[in-house]
Amino acid sequence: MGRRRQYCRQSCRQRAYEQRAMVKGTSVPPDAVVLSADEAAELSDRVYQVRCAAEDVATALIERGIGVEAGLWHESGVAAWGRSPLREQCERILVEVPATQDAAEARATADRLVAQVRSFIGTAVPILLHGEDGSTWTLVGLAAERGLATRIGLEDVLVMPDGSAASGNAELVAAAAELVGLV
Repeated sequence: MGRRRQYCRQSCRQRAYEQRAMVKGTSVPPDAVVLSADEAAELSDRVYQVRCAAEDVATALIERGIGVEAGLWHESGVAAWGRSPLREQCERILVEVPATQDAAEARATADRLVAQVRSFIGTAVPILLHGEDGSTWTLVGLAAERGLATRIGLEDVLVMPDGSAASGNAELVAAAAELVGLV
C-alpha cells in the first residue's frame, strides 16, 4: 500500500521544499504568511471587484423580478451592506450568528447585528434570524421573542434542544415549533 501521498505533484513538493529552505535559520515560522504592501493592495482590489460583481448580480436579479436575500454574519458585512444602494431592495435580510456554545454570546451578537441592520433600514425589510450548530436553538427562541422569522434544518444543526441526535428535518421543525409555542 505504501505511504499516503503528501503532495499533489512533484512541483508542489519542490515548492514546499523551497519554502522550508527559505525560512530555515530565520525567525520566520514555517507556517507564517508574509504579505507585502503591494500584495495587500492587490488583495484589497480583488475584494472590491468581488463586491462590485456581487452588486451587479443582485441588480440583474432585481431587474428581472427575482428576490435577493442579503446574508450578514458580522459587523463589517453589515456596514458594507449598509453602504449598498441595493440594501432597501432586498427581499429579506438573513442575520446569521456563527456557531457558539454560549447562549449569552449568541444572543448578544444577534441583538447587535439586528440593531445595526435596523439602523440602516428600520423595519422596511424583514429579518430572518438564523444560527448554526451551538447557537441554533438559542436563536430560534430569540427570533420568536423579537418577532423575527427563523428557519431550521439539518444544514444548521444535527441535534435536538436536549442534545440528542435529530432524526431529520421534520423532527427539528417540530421541536422548533414547540419551542416557540406554535404547538
